[in-house]
Amino acid sequence: MNRPSKSEALRSLRTFSKELLALAEKAGRERVPSDKVEAIQAVAWKAAYVAERLDVTGHDYVPPDTANKLFDFVSLTKKAAAQTGNVSIAGPLHDVADALYTFVQRFAPRQTDSGKFIFRPDEDDQ
Repeated sequence: MNRPSKSEALRSLRTFSKELLALAEKAGRERVPSDKVEAIQAVAWKAAYVAERLDVTGHDYVPPDTANKLFDFVSLTKKAAAQTGNVSIAGPLHDVADALYTFVQRFAPRQTDSGKFIFRPDEDDQ
């Protein structure tokens, strides 16, 4: 399979978003600076937005460029983890990012000449 099913991608994005929001809440309780908490929340809300956009497309497949968005979320989450300054938040943030990365890697996205990652088109899409 070249791409995740729509339901797999939605489940992964929604789980990622919920886990990040829970970690942002925990970070707030642990006195992580508010700009760092907001950075975590921003990634979570962007992921939720992508999930909802994917859900309402009416297509039964995941567009190829979704791979790049998912990799961006991994990168942003790891950056937020590095900047929190709190080990009890940074570790779980890395775990959430790694889980999303592992999900994307299962489908072996390819890198385009422009440096972006895409899921390989299914033969049915061509």
